[in-house]
Amino acid sequence: MKKLILLVMLTIATNAQAFTKKELADFEQNCGMRNGAICYNLGLIYEHGSGVKQNYKTAVKWYEKACNAMDFDGCFNLAVAYDLGRGVDKDPKKALEIYEGNCQ
Repeated sequence: MKKLILLVMLTIATNAQAFTKKELADFEQNCGMRNGAICYNLGLIYEHGSGVKQNYKTAVKWYEKACNAMDFDGCFNLAVAYDLGRGVDKDPKKALEIYEGNCQ
């Protein structure tokens, strides 16, 4: 239940202008507990600069954690980052590996 509440709060936060450092730390801690959806949403926050300074490298870090937690959306956004060279060096081959890995 607690994770569901955090996920709802995080989803709302991605559309908000700002949230507290404590809330962000709670989201990051729960991502560390292998919750892919929370990691994915943290990636969105940093990719779009929702309440934080936009940072593609940090977004990629969270998308990678989401992908490692088997979150399809996180893997997809990670592949897009490699495809476009957003936050990482452009690497279409790595992007394709990630895309293919999620379609099996």
